[in-house]
Amino acid sequence: GKVVCFPIDYKMYREPCGDCYQKYGLDPNKRYFLFSGRLTSVKNVSFIIDVFKDLPDECVLMVMGYGPEEENLKKQVKDNGQRNVLFFDKKTPVKELLSVSQAMLLPSLHEGIPFISVQAQACGVKCLLSDYITKESQMGLTTFLPLEKDAWKAAILALASDDYAHEPQYDRRFDSKFLISYFRGIYEGLSSDQWIERGKEYTLGSNRFYRDKDLCQDCFRIA
Repeated sequence: GKVVCFPIDYKMYREPCGDCYQKYGLDPNKRYFLFSGRLTSVKNVSFIIDVFKDLPDECVLMVMGYGPEEENLKKQVKDNGQRNVLFFDKKTPVKELLSVSQAMLLPSLHEGIPFISVQAQACGVKCLLSDYITKESQMGLTTFLPLEKDAWKAAILALASDDYAHEPQYDRRFDSKFLISYFRGIYEGLSSDQWIERGKEYTLGSNRFYRDKDLCQDCFRIA
């Protein structure tokens, strides 16, 4: 069997977003960190809000999403007297918020492959993930942390002082073009000889398929 990951269009995540600081009224002198996802207890957003309670106001948490915990989380921020937590509508383009982010944060209590971490790394944004999350989303920019506040504070402060440029990452497991090309062959019901011919096309490249060594080898294995 073959595990198929949810695909993305890498080209879309590498296109410039324009001045999102101005669009959303953000201060370019501050450091922004993003949580994006459904606001449920398993996402553990209350944990990261409490982490930011002990961080300087120059470190700002952006929370984008909706769910049953939304009002509780907003009340938590208000009760804490925090000025460094912002809530964004679920319809806000995630790519635009990623463009101003030092890192994407996901302190989930458990989770499979988080799509948002793939999106973030495709944009070149570093990720801090709970070590309860599966490691398959690693594309080179992810750090897994225990759910201990001191560990998250230290990691966030380190990233806040880092002026690294976003360097988009690529992993063919999540490439929509790769998966479309691969499954076209499967669902066309090719014979062994046809799989071999298709493997040759992937070796040399053709009008139908781009060159790809891994796809070529997959075709020969299927044959």
